[in-house]
Amino acid sequence: MAKVEFGHAQTLRNEIRWYRDVARRGLPRRLFITSHAGPGLSFLLLKCFGDGSTVDAHALAGASGGKLGHHIASAVDSDTELFHRTQRRAGPAQVHRLVEQRLVRRRRQAFAFPYLRTLIDADIVTINGEPLPGTSRCLSRITGDPRLMSHLTPDRVGMTFGDLHCGNILVDGESTEVVDPRGGPLLPITYDYGKLVQSIEGGYGAVMAGQYVLWSPRSCGPTHAPCGSAAPKTAAR
Repeated sequence: MAKVEFGHAQTLRNEIRWYRDVARRGLPRRLFITSHAGPGLSFLLLKCFGDGSTVDAHALAGASGGKLGHHIASAVDSDTELFHRTQRRAGPAQVHRLVEQRLVRRRRQAFAFPYLRTLIDADIVTINGEPLPGTSRCLSRITGDPRLMSHLTPDRVGMTFGDLHCGNILVDGESTEVVDPRGGPLLPITYDYGKLVQSIEGGYGAVMAGQYVLWSPRSCGPTHAPCGSAAPKTAAR
Protein backbone atom coordinates (compact mmCIF):
# COMPACT_ATOMS: atom_id res chain seq x y z
CA MET A 1 0.00 0.00 0.00
CA ALA A 2 1.46 3.35 -1.05
CA LYS A 3 0.64 6.87 0.08
CA VAL A 4 1.93 9.62 -2.20
CA GLU A 5 1.51 13.39 -1.85
CA PHE A 6 2.98 16.26 -3.84
CA GLY A 7 3.98 19.61 -2.40
CA HIS A 8 4.45 20.27 1.31
CA ALA A 9 2.32 17.23 2.36
CA GLN A 10 2.50 18.02 6.08
CA THR A 11 0.10 15.28 7.19
CA LEU A 12 2.02 12.57 5.35
CA ARG A 13 5.36 13.96 6.51
CA ASN A 14 4.12 13.77 10.12
CA GLU A 15 3.13 10.15 9.60
CA ILE A 16 6.56 9.37 8.14
CA ARG A 17 8.19 11.05 11.13
CA TRP A 18 6.13 8.83 13.45
CA TYR A 19 7.42 5.67 11.77
CA ARG A 20 10.98 6.98 11.89
CA ASP A 21 10.63 7.85 15.59
CA VAL A 22 9.38 4.34 16.27
CA ALA A 23 12.44 2.90 14.47
CA ARG A 24 14.81 5.23 16.32
CA ARG A 25 13.45 3.98 19.63
CA GLY A 26 13.88 0.34 18.57
CA LEU A 27 10.15 -0.38 18.54
CA PRO A 28 8.44 -2.67 16.00
CA ARG A 29 7.11 -1.21 12.73
CA ARG A 30 5.08 -4.16 11.55
CA LEU A 31 3.58 -2.65 8.38
CA PHE A 32 6.33 -0.21 7.44
CA ILE A 33 8.51 -0.88 4.35
CA THR A 34 10.11 2.43 3.36
CA SER A 35 9.43 6.15 3.01
CA HIS A 36 10.69 9.42 1.56
CA ALA A 37 9.92 13.01 2.62
CA GLY A 38 11.10 15.59 0.10
CA PRO A 39 10.26 19.25 -0.65
CA GLY A 40 8.11 18.37 -3.66
CA LEU A 41 7.16 14.72 -3.15
CA SER A 42 6.62 12.45 -0.15
CA PHE A 43 5.63 8.81 -0.09
CA LEU A 44 5.09 6.05 2.43
CA LEU A 45 5.08 2.37 1.49
CA LEU A 46 3.31 -0.07 3.84
CA LYS A 47 2.61 -3.78 3.69
CA CYS A 48 -0.92 -4.78 2.78
CA PHE A 49 -3.00 -6.08 5.66
CA GLY A 50 -5.89 -8.32 4.68
CA ASP A 51 -8.34 -6.55 2.39
CA GLY A 52 -7.94 -3.24 4.21
CA SER A 53 -11.30 -3.48 5.99
CA THR A 54 -11.73 -1.62 9.29
CA VAL A 55 -13.66 -2.09 12.52
CA ASP A 56 -16.05 0.62 11.28
CA ALA A 57 -16.70 -1.30 8.07
CA HIS A 58 -17.34 -4.53 9.98
CA ALA A 59 -19.65 -2.74 12.42
CA LEU A 60 -21.72 -1.27 9.58
CA ALA A 61 -21.87 -4.76 8.02
CA GLY A 62 -23.39 -6.14 11.23
CA ALA A 63 -20.40 -7.91 12.83
CA SER A 64 -20.95 -9.13 16.39
CA GLY A 65 -20.04 -6.95 19.33
CA GLY A 66 -17.71 -9.61 20.67
CA LYS A 67 -15.68 -9.73 17.47
CA LEU A 68 -15.47 -5.96 17.27
CA GLY A 69 -14.54 -5.75 20.94
CA HIS A 70 -11.63 -8.15 20.38
CA HIS A 71 -10.11 -5.92 17.70
CA ILE A 72 -10.72 -2.70 19.63
CA ALA A 73 -9.08 -4.21 22.74
CA SER A 74 -6.11 -5.32 20.66
CA ALA A 75 -5.67 -1.82 19.24
CA VAL A 76 -5.89 -0.29 22.72
CA ASP A 77 -3.29 -2.76 24.01
CA SER A 78 -0.89 -1.81 21.18
CA ASP A 79 -1.37 1.89 21.80
CA THR A 80 -0.97 1.51 25.56
CA GLU A 81 2.20 -0.56 25.18
CA LEU A 82 3.68 2.06 22.85
CA PHE A 83 2.85 4.77 25.36
CA HIS A 84 4.29 2.93 28.37
CA ARG A 85 7.55 2.22 26.53
CA THR A 86 8.07 5.90 25.67
CA GLN A 87 6.36 7.82 28.46
CA ARG A 88 7.92 10.61 30.47
CA ARG A 89 6.72 13.09 33.05
CA ALA A 90 5.11 16.33 31.87
CA GLY A 91 4.12 19.45 33.77
CA PRO A 92 0.53 20.76 33.80
CA ALA A 93 1.47 23.75 31.61
CA GLN A 94 2.79 21.47 28.86
CA VAL A 95 -0.31 19.26 28.89
CA HIS A 96 -2.66 22.26 28.94
CA ARG A 97 -0.81 23.77 25.98
CA LEU A 98 -1.15 20.55 23.95
CA VAL A 99 -4.87 20.28 24.69
CA GLU A 100 -5.48 23.96 24.00
CA GLN A 101 -3.74 23.79 20.61
CA ARG A 102 -5.95 20.90 19.52
CA LEU A 103 -9.09 22.47 20.91
CA VAL A 104 -8.47 25.76 19.11
CA ARG A 105 -7.77 23.96 15.82
CA ARG A 106 -10.88 21.77 16.08
CA ARG A 107 -13.13 24.71 16.99
CA ARG A 108 -11.81 26.66 14.01
CA GLN A 109 -12.57 23.73 11.71
CA ALA A 110 -16.03 23.18 13.21
CA PHE A 111 -17.00 26.85 13.02
CA ALA A 112 -16.93 26.60 9.23
CA PHE A 113 -20.30 24.82 9.62
CA PRO A 114 -23.08 26.96 11.18
CA TYR A 115 -24.91 24.00 12.76
CA LEU A 116 -21.70 22.84 14.48
CA ARG A 117 -21.08 26.36 15.79
CA THR A 118 -24.61 26.30 17.24
CA LEU A 119 -23.96 22.95 18.94
CA ILE A 120 -20.59 24.02 20.34
CA ASP A 121 -21.83 27.38 21.65
CA ALA A 122 -25.07 26.03 23.16
CA ASP A 123 -25.40 26.01 26.96
CA ILE A 124 -27.77 23.03 26.75
CA VAL A 125 -27.78 20.29 24.10
CA THR A 126 -30.82 18.02 23.89
CA ILE A 127 -29.90 14.50 22.78
CA ASN A 128 -32.67 11.92 22.35
CA GLY A 129 -34.95 14.10 24.44
CA GLU A 130 -32.52 14.50 27.33
CA PRO A 131 -31.09 17.98 28.07
CA LEU A 132 -27.34 17.87 28.71
CA PRO A 133 -24.69 20.54 29.35
CA GLY A 134 -23.16 21.84 26.12
CA THR A 135 -19.47 21.72 25.24
CA SER A 136 -18.72 25.34 26.16
CA ARG A 137 -20.51 24.99 29.48
CA CYS A 138 -18.52 21.84 30.36
CA LEU A 139 -15.22 23.48 29.43
CA SER A 140 -16.03 26.56 31.51
CA ARG A 141 -16.88 24.35 34.47
CA ILE A 142 -13.57 22.48 34.21
CA THR A 143 -11.28 25.46 33.59
CA GLY A 144 -13.01 27.46 36.32
CA ASP A 145 -12.29 24.88 39.03
CA PRO A 146 -8.55 24.52 39.82
CA ARG A 147 -9.05 21.29 41.79
CA LEU A 148 -11.06 19.68 39.02
CA MET A 149 -8.56 20.91 36.44
CA SER A 150 -5.70 19.38 38.41
CA HIS A 151 -7.57 16.09 38.84
CA LEU A 152 -8.23 15.78 35.09
CA THR A 153 -4.73 16.77 33.95
CA PRO A 154 -2.43 13.80 33.16
CA ASP A 155 1.16 14.02 34.39
CA ARG A 156 2.73 11.84 31.67
CA VAL A 157 3.07 12.02 27.89
CA GLY A 158 4.43 9.52 25.39
CA MET A 159 4.21 8.21 21.84
CA THR A 160 0.70 7.20 20.78
CA PHE A 161 -1.01 6.57 17.47
CA GLY A 162 -2.55 10.01 17.94
CA ASP A 163 -5.74 9.24 15.99
CA LEU A 164 -7.11 6.02 17.44
CA HIS A 165 -10.60 5.48 16.07
CA CYS A 166 -12.45 2.54 14.56
CA GLY A 167 -11.79 3.72 11.01
CA ASN A 168 -8.05 3.36 11.59
CA ILE A 169 -8.19 -0.15 13.09
CA LEU A 170 -7.62 -2.75 10.36
CA VAL A 171 -9.07 -6.24 10.68
CA ASP A 172 -7.85 -9.50 9.11
CA GLY A 173 -9.40 -12.58 10.69
CA GLU A 174 -8.35 -12.46 14.33
CA SER A 175 -5.43 -10.08 13.66
CA THR A 176 -5.50 -6.32 14.18
CA GLU A 177 -3.33 -3.41 13.05
CA VAL A 178 -3.63 0.36 13.53
CA VAL A 179 -2.78 2.72 10.67
CA ASP A 180 -2.59 6.47 9.97
CA PRO A 181 -0.64 7.59 13.06
CA ARG A 182 -0.57 11.35 13.51
CA GLY A 183 3.14 11.77 14.18
CA GLY A 184 2.68 14.86 16.32
CA PRO A 185 4.11 15.70 19.74
CA LEU A 186 4.11 13.31 22.69
CA LEU A 187 0.59 13.11 24.14
CA PRO A 188 -1.23 11.77 27.19
CA ILE A 189 -2.62 8.29 26.47
CA THR A 190 -6.04 9.59 27.50
CA TYR A 191 -6.12 11.61 24.26
CA ASP A 192 -6.31 8.40 22.21
CA TYR A 193 -8.70 6.80 24.68
CA GLY A 194 -10.99 9.79 24.26
CA LYS A 195 -10.77 9.58 20.46
CA LEU A 196 -11.79 5.92 20.61
CA VAL A 197 -14.73 6.56 22.96
CA GLN A 198 -15.93 9.32 20.62
CA SER A 199 -15.58 6.95 17.68
CA ILE A 200 -17.65 4.23 19.36
CA GLU A 201 -20.24 6.21 21.31
CA GLY A 202 -20.58 8.99 18.74
CA GLY A 203 -21.12 6.63 15.81
CA TYR A 204 -18.20 8.15 13.90
CA GLY A 205 -18.19 5.39 11.28
CA ALA A 206 -21.90 5.76 10.58
CA VAL A 207 -21.57 9.55 10.29
CA MET A 208 -18.67 9.22 7.82
CA ALA A 209 -20.74 6.73 5.83
CA GLY A 210 -23.67 9.16 5.73
CA GLN A 211 -25.86 6.93 7.89
CA TYR A 212 -27.16 9.53 10.33
CA VAL A 213 -30.14 11.78 10.93
CA LEU A 214 -30.16 15.35 12.26
CA TRP A 215 -33.27 16.79 13.86
CA SER A 216 -34.08 20.49 13.78
CA PRO A 217 -36.44 21.92 16.43
CA ARG A 218 -38.04 23.99 13.66
CA SER A 219 -38.54 21.11 11.24
CA CYS A 220 -41.29 18.55 10.92
CA GLY A 221 -38.96 15.59 11.03
CA PRO A 222 -35.51 14.20 10.41
CA THR A 223 -33.17 15.26 7.65
CA HIS A 224 -29.88 13.90 6.38
CA ALA A 225 -28.36 17.36 6.13
CA PRO A 226 -28.10 20.32 8.52
CA CYS A 227 -31.54 21.95 8.53
CA GLY A 228 -31.94 25.31 10.15
CA SER A 229 -30.51 26.35 13.47
CA ALA A 230 -31.61 26.08 17.05
CA ALA A 231 -32.30 28.89 19.45
CA PRO A 232 -29.16 30.78 20.49
CA LYS A 233 -28.68 28.94 23.76
CA THR A 234 -30.13 25.52 22.99
CA ALA A 235 -29.51 22.88 20.40
CA ALA A 236 -31.08 19.57 19.54
CA ARG A 237 -30.04 16.39 17.79
